Amino acid sequence: MSKRLHAKLQRYTPISPGECDELMARLATRFPMASDFGSREPQERLLDPADLRALLGHQKERFEPASDKVISAYRAKYERWVESCRAMLTDLHITLNKRANWPRLTVRARNSGTRPANDALLTLTAAGKLLLMPPRREEDDDEGNQTGPLALPRPPNAPRGTWHRVDPFDSFGGRAIREALDLQRKGLLNYDPMHTRLSHFPEPQDPNAFYFKQGMRGSPAEVISYECKQWRHAGSPEDFVVDVLCPSKPGNHSGLIRATVQAANLTEPIEVHLAVVIEMEEIPCLEEAEALVEGLR
Repeated sequence: MSKRLHAKLQRYTPISPGECDELMARLATRFPMASDFGSREPQERLLDPADLRALLGHQKERFEPASDKVISAYRAKYERWVESCRAMLTDLHITLNKRANWPRLTVRARNSGTRPANDALLTLTAAGKLLLMPPRREEDDDEGNQTGPLALPRPPNAPRGTWHRVDPFDSFGGRAIREALDLQRKGLLNYDPMHTRLSHFPEPQDPNAFYFKQGMRGSPAEVISYECKQWRHAGSPEDFVVDVLCPSKPGNHSGLIRATVQAANLTEPIEVHLAVVIEMEEIPCLEEAEALVEGLR
């Protein structure tokens, strides 16, 4: 049995060095490096007697100016922020292309026979200029930031000194007690390493379910296969989902995808063919880069 798939895709091209410089100039204008770091003199002030902190024993606050070390660290962070924004804009086309929605193929198979299929094997094979990739799970995409909204990193906040309450415990060495109470509040004193180790033991595989035999999620390959020890008959259909990938060069990329089902007690393998043509078009990503710059708040 043969079918056909025709899809159109867009691939982004990089912004030019001049365009990147212009965007970075916009960022520098909107978010310049700070030069005002607040008062340089330490101060103290009494708390209002009605202030809840005063009722708890805190009588006054002390202002600590931003130190030269803190200011130097801020300037270094700012320079790293500039570098990270430039790198993100320079490689934006790579990021966008990684997030592209490739044509997604679902192969639905069902054992409609009168008995279970023993040692069942379903194989998907790509020929020509195509590759197959089982999609990542949503939780994996979140960890890898593959599907969330794109945004430039925010610039660091300039230090301007901080007000600290004068802790009455400090006068008689109560800091250690307070730190111990903080640990208990955070639950760190209830840590159970044995429970953590036991929770990571793998669960036994279901003999009636399909598992990867060749290939893995998020990895392109010419061949993806799944195996099942005993594929139940007259059950619900099984869906095998893969993305169809092709070279990123503009033009038409064609190939053939073959799905094959085999089993120890199946006399002849079952095959389905799918002819694929993907049209690749190149477009610039300047508009997306400008949106990132303007969207930074």
